[in-house]
Amino acid sequence: MDARSQLEGEAQLLSEIGDGANAINSIVDWARHLGLRQVVTPYAPAGPTAEALGILSERLSEHDIALITALRRWDQLAWPWATRGFFPFRDKIPRILSDIGSRASPVL
Repeated sequence: MDARSQLEGEAQLLSEIGDGANAINSIVDWARHLGLRQVVTPYAPAGPTAEALGILSERLSEHDIALITALRRWDQLAWPWATRGFFPFRDKIPRILSDIGSRASPVL
């Protein structure tokens, strides 16, 4: 099988992922099918997505697959200030941008 055919097959598998428990089962099946040792996802701090990622992590770990959550640097710098809506947060934006600009490594 050539790379294009393989990618088209994987895209088809991912397009069939549904909601809730079906999505979790589909992701676990997908990761097992590919023989993955880890799955990477953006960090979710709270709410239904964070809860679903917790369940997904447990289900993946049953198959020795790690769920890695990636936290972008700008989120890490901004979230402590995002507590009371946009307007109080707006005043902190220059400081956040300055902190990002002073970092030697790129912001991901």
